[in-house]
Amino acid sequence: MGSYLTPIAGTLPISLLNNDDIAAYGVSDGAELLRMLPQSGDMAFNESNFTGGVNTLRGDVASVNLRSIGTGNTLMLVNGRRMVLHPSWQNSSSVPVVSYNMNTIPAAGIAQMQVMRDGASALYGADAVAGVINTVMINDYDGVAFSARYGKAIGIGKKDLNLTFSAGTELNGGKGNISFYAGYDSRNAVPTSNYKYAASADRTPFLVGTDFEDNSAFDNRSSIGGHGYFDMIDTGTIGLQDGTALTNSSGRFHVQPTTNSGCLTNVSDTICIDDGYWSYATDNAMYHDLGAERELYSKRSRLNIFSVFSYDINDTHELYGELGAYVAHTSRNGDSARILTDQRFSISKNAYWNPFGATTLADGSANPNRLASTDVPDEGVDLLLYHYRVTDADVRHIKVTNKTYRALLGLKGTLGDWNYDTALLYSTASSDDKTKNGLSVSKFQDSINKITPDAYNPFCGASCNSETTLTTFYQDLTKNATTELALVDFKVSHPSIFSWAAGDVGFASGIEYRYVSFDEDKDDRLDGTSPFMDSISGNVAQSNSIGDSPTNDVFGDRSVFSTFAELSLPLVSQAMNISLVQAVNMQLAARYENLSDVGNAFVPRVAASWHVNNNLMFRGSWSEGFRAPNLVQTNLLGINRQSSTVDYARCTAKLEKGLIEGNLSNCKGDQIKVLREPVDLESETSVNTGYGVVFTPSLIENLTLTLDYWQIEQEGVIGVLSATSQSALDLYYRKNGQTNPNVQREKATPEDIELFLGTGISASGEITQVIDPYLNLDKQISSGVDYALEYKFKNDMGQFTYNLSAARLISRKTIAGEESDILSDLGIVVTNLGNMVGINGSPKWKANSSLKWRNQAWSAALTMEHTGKFEETSASITDSEGNREYWKIDAWHRFNAYIGYDFTHDAAQGIKISFGIKNLFDKLPPMADDRFGLFGGIHTPEGRYVYTKLNYKF
Repeated sequence: MGSYLTPIAGTLPISLLNNDDIAAYGVSDGAELLRMLPQSGDMAFNESNFTGGVNTLRGDVASVNLRSIGTGNTLMLVNGRRMVLHPSWQNSSSVPVVSYNMNTIPAAGIAQMQVMRDGASALYGADAVAGVINTVMINDYDGVAFSARYGKAIGIGKKDLNLTFSAGTELNGGKGNISFYAGYDSRNAVPTSNYKYAASADRTPFLVGTDFEDNSAFDNRSSIGGHGYFDMIDTGTIGLQDGTALTNSSGRFHVQPTTNSGCLTNVSDTICIDDGYWSYATDNAMYHDLGAERELYSKRSRLNIFSVFSYDINDTHELYGELGAYVAHTSRNGDSARILTDQRFSISKNAYWNPFGATTLADGSANPNRLASTDVPDEGVDLLLYHYRVTDADVRHIKVTNKTYRALLGLKGTLGDWNYDTALLYSTASSDDKTKNGLSVSKFQDSINKITPDAYNPFCGASCNSETTLTTFYQDLTKNATTELALVDFKVSHPSIFSWAAGDVGFASGIEYRYVSFDEDKDDRLDGTSPFMDSISGNVAQSNSIGDSPTNDVFGDRSVFSTFAELSLPLVSQAMNISLVQAVNMQLAARYENLSDVGNAFVPRVAASWHVNNNLMFRGSWSEGFRAPNLVQTNLLGINRQSSTVDYARCTAKLEKGLIEGNLSNCKGDQIKVLREPVDLESETSVNTGYGVVFTPSLIENLTLTLDYWQIEQEGVIGVLSATSQSALDLYYRKNGQTNPNVQREKATPEDIELFLGTGISASGEITQVIDPYLNLDKQISSGVDYALEYKFKNDMGQFTYNLSAARLISRKTIAGEESDILSDLGIVVTNLGNMVGINGSPKWKANSSLKWRNQAWSAALTMEHTGKFEETSASITDSEGNREYWKIDAWHRFNAYIGYDFTHDAAQGIKISFGIKNLFDKLPPMADDRFGLFGGIHTPEGRYVYTKLNYKF
């Protein structure tokens, strides 16, 4: 790992996790394995994902984020060759991100997980910016074994069953081996009611007695519920004949329970009309509790199969191969659907339940639902349904099936004095995402606008409609995606192409061709194939599914040709008898990659180690790396979203004319259409530096101490400015006689020209659309220190091994690019700049430690996991001096215990029984202002988890 040549490989900063570690921590899948690494950052794609609905990466998935520099910067390998990417994506900071799925790694059959904590693009290619994780499978298993494990999280009622089967045998008298591993996992669904912080989205009751008491940031109920907002389509207002206004000046009203204050007239015995918007102070009870609808964990079943074989063709050539399969099914309740901003639609004046409809129905009879004594004309008025959640419909239910298949055939051996290794690899993954109880916008409008009593009634607080009515607009929603990886490579190495005074100079080189593709087919009602057309206004919206944003299909592929070379250079050897220098070794490596869609990359690497003596070694490295834009970023066109956007040009004019008081922070945003698409993206580049020390004191046998400092400097990190920032840039350009072409506006009217007169700003009309493209923007510098200790000792009580691994994140700093500097000069606050360590899931410290013991048939372990404290910026208070204080997420510790016994008696020989407890002291993670009341990327809600396992080897 980290080198194709042996001499330098042992001196690189690599973490190793083996079967003993997996048993000690009670690990059952790839996600738990990843959480064991202190160098692993927040798991952005995880079980708790909900934001974004069908456009979110869902199902059995766990993403990878070494060094906390972002998902997509870590390369995943199995037996030294790439994994296929998971076939789905989601936005991170408004940018599409893809990842490998750790849960495809079969826990059964793992020999070792190797983590290279250093930039490795020169050796392994694109994406190895933060490092490389290589899972090595056991390739020489002999025998048959079965295991069954049952576990339960006592506090929340989560139950797991894990079954594994392993088999292996020699071939043709020891000339080869075939090994087979299978693992099956099943888990029940867990409702949010089982976890105290998730039972309700309103977590303010847990703040009583703290400085944050009554802080509304922790009330995450939705302001969009079953009591809708309605607008008049035509200009005007609605009132009673006695002069009471039922709408505000813009023609808006809402319905609410008659028990609320502000009722102006009743629609029924339980529902009344009030003008304008809801008020949090008086209408708090109408907020919708999404937390009560969702499930904390999905129901899941997962099957992992992996097989490896090897066969010696003769003394110099070996044929080998791999076959792998992963299938996972998840099923869980989501939440009820709400009408999005760009899905507003018209309610006809002839709709049966319209309280301001025509005086007579279509059959000529009197309209029983029209409110009396209003100033509405006899023909009635059309309305716009603006702010509504269909809470009387069944919650959406999400079923996701993920599959991955992998096949490899290789040949390795010697050609003369050279070693060679070549292989063909093909791997594909698919994800089928189905939303049951999805709601069609077209069918929903049709149901509302019926002229008969079986029409849907949106004016009753979502409490009066029959199941028969609701079933008329249910329509399932699907998303299907696949990814592919095809790879062929050829590598050669020679341990001694020549020798000099310090020893043998090794050389390795290779070529690789790989093809990757990403293909995602959204439902016709999302990708524009079957858009929603308002049957009254004729307006068209791309999304025809209530609560789901429009997103186009995406297909992209890429061919990559690469070549690399590596030299292992001994500079000083022990035989040279140089004081304080036992040995100095150097690694030189370089890689060239030609990517068919984004150009070329050349990245070098230098690493060296200085052995002072048998006790002390210093090491260091410098390398360049790169991350190519992913295929979604380069091929997903025309992402339309609505975003609250401040028009800074018009706001500045109003400030100068005295129409608004204060400064730019007093400018309010409006919902504006935002278009996101790529613009000539280039690869992100990086420079990695690291240096460290390894101490193995001879006075204390089997003690190893390591300390490593690292820094990663990334340039051209892909991001978006945001619609509001584009608007601010438009202000800057207009002050200089230009415009920002990404901000599209209506033609300036005479009133607009008058507004801007004398301000020094070019006159402009209202913003109609903002183009906010994906760009290579800012610079990011991350740094930290890794600490590790391993001590093995033996006495009359048995063999003991103590491990401590800790990661200190010093810096994760984003440095503003040119555009961000302009915004800062304008007085616009630019978020996510500066050092983000200790903020939003990036703690300064993460650590784990373990004490493992073995004495003949007995084995046991005690482990500890530590996640440091950090602040959460979504919730804050201001003290008496005006200083802002953020919500603090305290440090979290989990202690785990494990004990096992191997039976050696004839009747029970081959049986091993083990028992374990994770989170021994039942310590729940700190409450957060996030989904389910915890930071799901780094914390889990399990509480105390008890399991027992039976192994039997034939």
